[in-house]
Amino acid sequence: ENLNNLEEILKLKGCFKLVISDIAPNLSGISVIDSENILNLNMLTVKIANDFLDSSGSMIMKTFQNSNLKTLRKNMELSFKLVQTYKPAASKKQSGEIYLYGVK
Repeated sequence: ENLNNLEEILKLKGCFKLVISDIAPNLSGISVIDSENILNLNMLTVKIANDFLDSSGSMIMKTFQNSNLKTLRKNMELSFKLVQTYKPAASKKQSGEIYLYGVK
């Protein structure tokens, strides 16, 4: 269901200090399709974070290193003062998993 149709959720817009996203789409194994699905989901996450974070809030989002990472970062830089990329030591070297951190 669309979040904008839930009155209780709408009341919380602009109230959060932190949004954390660890979501990923189901992968098909076709890199072009998977990259686009990841980007679309990440862009939706950034939009939701912008709606629900307060003016000094932060966002941490899991994503993947692919051809759309630069586009995603540029999109985040439009609404966050600081955007950083982080690859945790615990993440396997061969894994494309990476995290983006944004501060309003």
